[in-house]
Amino acid sequence: MGLAGALLALSEIAAVEPDALRDVQPRPLVARLLATVDALCALPPHGWQTGMAHGPVGAMLALEACGAAGWCRITTARRQRWLDALSRCALAGANDALFWPSIAGQRELKLQSWCAGTPGIALALLQCFRLSREPAYLEPARGALEGMKVLSSKVFHSRTLCCGSAGYSHIFMEAYRVTAEPQWVELASRVARVSPSVTPRTRRGLLQGELGIAYLAERVARSYAYPLPGLGPFSA
Repeated sequence: MGLAGALLALSEIAAVEPDALRDVQPRPLVARLLATVDALCALPPHGWQTGMAHGPVGAMLALEACGAAGWCRITTARRQRWLDALSRCALAGANDALFWPSIAGQRELKLQSWCAGTPGIALALLQCFRLSREPAYLEPARGALEGMKVLSSKVFHSRTLCCGSAGYSHIFMEAYRVTAEPQWVELASRVARVSPSVTPRTRRGLLQGELGIAYLAERVARSYAYPLPGLGPFSA
């Protein structure tokens, strides 16, 4: 809903139709977002939201996309400060699994989905690695994916992309597209346990409706044919 989303959109447009941005000046916007993320990551790990949609990791992805487009240069030291801030609010589990509460500093995980918590962090870090090829992104991404394995065995209260089981499967598909490891397709194809109280959604949209669920079936059937929207140049 903010500057990071706008810059992700600009980076996608740049990959598809760069002439459309002839009169756009993204660098001042990038500088603003860099300052915002740097300031947030300098704060104690308490009180800010995590996840792809609402947390700093989504902004990190937007900035890496801007770096790939040539609109900024991100140093190794800056990346490490960002990752240190994320690691300070992570909770360790068995088998190298990492979990992020939906609000930094809390001990309860609460909402865990594409938009908030561990799954969104896994998705964004995977794409940061894909853009930068920096190994520092891949290790915590794998930890988050291991956490998702644990979380995916729970009973879901929605089948949607944004806050439900389809979101997990879409992210597992991205893990496959980045690593080429078959286990992620197998997990994406698994039928989730859904609460008997869940009723079919009447919404038709991508995030909270039937489209995101139907699109998952197409992506699983043809792993490299269809991108996940919202990932900047990788959605082009």
